[in-house]
Amino acid sequence: MPGLDKVAHPPHAKKLRCAAEFFDSLFGDKRGTGRYDKFIAAMEEMQDRLGVLNDLATGPGGP
Repeated sequence: MPGLDKVAHPPHAKKLRCAAEFFDSLFGDKRGTGRYDKFIAAMEEMQDRLGVLNDLATGPGGP
């Protein structure tokens, strides 16, 4: 997306994941724990992928 700061995306993803981890204790039942685990796994994957994209965009030979 033109005009967006590519470097800012991974830190925002990390903040969202950390905020979700803060509320871990609210997911006490089995169903909630399963949903929480899936969400955290998805957030970790997204954070990793955004980090790779950031590296490609800001590393040597990037735009």
